[in-house]
Amino acid sequence: MPSRVFTEGIGHTNETVSATVDSSGNLVMAKDIKLPAAGGIKDSSGNNLLTEAGSAVTLSDKVIPANSFMFRNKIINGNFDFWQRGTSQTSSGYGSTDRWGLGHATSSKTASQQSFANGQTDVPNNPKYYLRHVITSSSGGYVYAGQPIEGVETLSGKTVTLSFYAKADSNKNIATEFQQYFGSGGSPSSQITGIGVTTHNLTTSWQKFTVTTTIPSISGKTIGTNSNDYLALNFWFEAGSSFNSRTNSLGNQSGTFDIAQVQLEEGSSATPFEHRPPGIELSLCQRYYYRLISEQIFTSFAIGRAFTTTNGTAVVFLPVPMRTSPPVLNFTAINNSGYTGAPWDYQLGSISLTTGQSKDNRTIGIQVTLAVSTSQSSWLLGTGNTSSYVFMDFTAEL
Repeated sequence: MPSRVFTEGIGHTNETVSATVDSSGNLVMAKDIKLPAAGGIKDSSGNNLLTEAGSAVTLSDKVIPANSFMFRNKIINGNFDFWQRGTSQTSSGYGSTDRWGLGHATSSKTASQQSFANGQTDVPNNPKYYLRHVITSSSGGYVYAGQPIEGVETLSGKTVTLSFYAKADSNKNIATEFQQYFGSGGSPSSQITGIGVTTHNLTTSWQKFTVTTTIPSISGKTIGTNSNDYLALNFWFEAGSSFNSRTNSLGNQSGTFDIAQVQLEEGSSATPFEHRPPGIELSLCQRYYYRLISEQIFTSFAIGRAFTTTNGTAVVFLPVPMRTSPPVLNFTAINNSGYTGAPWDYQLGSISLTTGQSKDNRTIGIQVTLAVSTSQSSWLLGTGNTSSYVFMDFTAEL
């Protein structure tokens, strides 16, 4: 777009301020905007849109932004700040950084948390971490990092822009694509892959990449009944010929690949990366995964009732409602060696979810077999006399 100059209506009375539209469509001011001395900025009907009184500038409720300024990034943990499960993984699936499924087959990989140097400026706004993949390729294999975004209706029929930073150990290509999965249960429509597939040319230095595409409408589609449909963003680091249509024939390759500050938003332009408050970002992660951890002796996880001398129940209170009820339960293996030195307090025989769960998805019922002296006594589900790493986690990932 050629540059254009605007000089009307944005300065004090009898003053004009030049502004140009750059090649990206951004409005660039020659100097600070000053409101007219009387009346403020008005619409064609004479209604005030922006007024100034003292040091306060007021935006009228008649001004409606085309897009929400908050929560515009549909990617959760796009800054790679949260790693509840751990800081590295060699397995396929969820295993380290929150909300990112790190998949592979035939080829092998180590995915890990890497730290930015304090004060670096290659990636702006002082991020702490980025995601690294070290890949050993095998013919026909693949390695990718993907995030399923809850609800296949997300951004459907919309123009969207993806932005991210990336580099590699040498000049290499990666590919990105979107995927619409209509879920399972009933007779859902077949998934759509290869949406907006784009090749990105990485170097050994951080670069910002952007992709603008349109997500297909879901009009006429059938969504499954199991509430597990999603829109996914996939980063392909390598892929055999079976995935050519999804990767622009990326091919197999070994190497080291780094990505940072991933953002997906509605619209045709990439805005600066959205930094949400850490507590909010963590709560968004915990809708899909929550881990209770102990590395101290006698740490309590839940309070419960022994309804016999050998059976009991307990309730775990979740920080946020999870996506499904009940989620999948996982925990440190039970050591039946007794009280002293055991990972779990008492001599637990099993831990499982109860058949009845809260409908609000905010609490989780746990059932255990144990040994207590008195029926109907209260008890704590917690660790014993050990400082070993002990955990209980709940998963409601897509």
